[in-house]
Amino acid sequence: MRRLAPLLLLLLVGCPGPGDGDGDGWLSVEGDCDDADPTVYPLAPEVPDDGIDQDCDGEDATVPVDADGDGSPRGEDCDDEDRDNAPHLGERCDGQDNDCDGQIDEGWDADGDGVTLCGPDLEAGTADDDCDDEDPANFPGNVEACDGQDNDCDEQTDEEFDVDGDGASQCGDDGVPGTADDDCDDDDPDVEPGIWDGCDGLDVNCNGLVDEDCDDGGPGDLYCYADADGDGWGGAGTVVTDDWDCSDPGESGVTGDCHDGDPDIHPGATETPGNGVDEDCDGADQTSDCGGPLFTATEGEPNDGADQTNLIVTSDGHVLLSGTANASDEDWFSVSFGCSGPVTFTLDWTGTSSNLDLDVSGSVSVSEGGGANDGPVSVSGVAGEGSMVIVVSLASGNPTSYELLIDWD
Repeated sequence: MRRLAPLLLLLLVGCPGPGDGDGDGWLSVEGDCDDADPTVYPLAPEVPDDGIDQDCDGEDATVPVDADGDGSPRGEDCDDEDRDNAPHLGERCDGQDNDCDGQIDEGWDADGDGVTLCGPDLEAGTADDDCDDEDPANFPGNVEACDGQDNDCDEQTDEEFDVDGDGASQCGDDGVPGTADDDCDDDDPDVEPGIWDGCDGLDVNCNGLVDEDCDDGGPGDLYCYADADGDGWGGAGTVVTDDWDCSDPGESGVTGDCHDGDPDIHPGATETPGNGVDEDCDGADQTSDCGGPLFTATEGEPNDGADQTNLIVTSDGHVLLSGTANASDEDWFSVSFGCSGPVTFTLDWTGTSSNLDLDVSGSVSVSEGGGANDGPVSVSGVAGEGSMVIVVSLASGNPTSYELLIDWD
């Protein structure tokens, strides 16, 4: 009886139980999808791609496919044809869902205005990029507002609110209309905040003051004066004008224009003799055609005595030299003219003379000899602008009184 027990046990194990046709321990009612194949039952090891559903889950197992080689197999990879898109990757600005989270280019549109840092062309550094991804009010294509910002990303600020193109907008650098940095006259490019406000009778720097940078001419200040004719001189005779000049009060030529309606009339202007007009504003029309008439006229003979020379500038602008010539003393004069042109020297004398001589810088000379007074004698020459030396001498004979008139009309 003891010898029969092992044999009986072997027979029991080798025989299928009731309803378990393949002896795999699973009944059909327990999920064995093929009770004729002992390798097929729930949770059985699956052999991929053999056409058999070993584990009875309803399909044959397949080997995972990673077509783009990005490390994420098909089924997990949202785009198994592009290795730039996989769940384990980070998002880039390229118009794709790189991290397979269902969103495109998130993190590259920080301000949520719909424009990324790479723009619709997906290339950073081009014109369609968001130039300010921290402010949803600034992006390409937006309408420009007067707010001190580049709203449309065209590298200009408030350009539609600077009509005169002077660089100052109607809302100023602070982007707030109605403040001190606004352009107070956007139709005039010469008016804007912060510029120098000189002599023009206008508030050109929009601070509510007129010509404050060119004030009352006090010490260290500038002097503001009307200059109707634009000749650089103002003052006497000024007419109503919008033209102004500004200068250091220590400079000459600020005031004293005797006719501020004519640019050819002012102190220092060229005088036309005899035309009845005081062009140089010295109080009278000049009768001489030499604009000076003299810079200097000095007597320079070696021996000065009571009977020696006199120098007189006549009322008509000429020069008259008078003196007494004698054989022991020459009369020397240095005369500097402020003009050039033909000059006439007229020598007249009284008494008798055996040899009265006139020499002008070696270029003009008169020599009168013997007899009674038969003068005057005139001689003309060209005197250049500058100095000339005049010498009146008597070679021999009695002392002779003379007059020398220099005329450059």
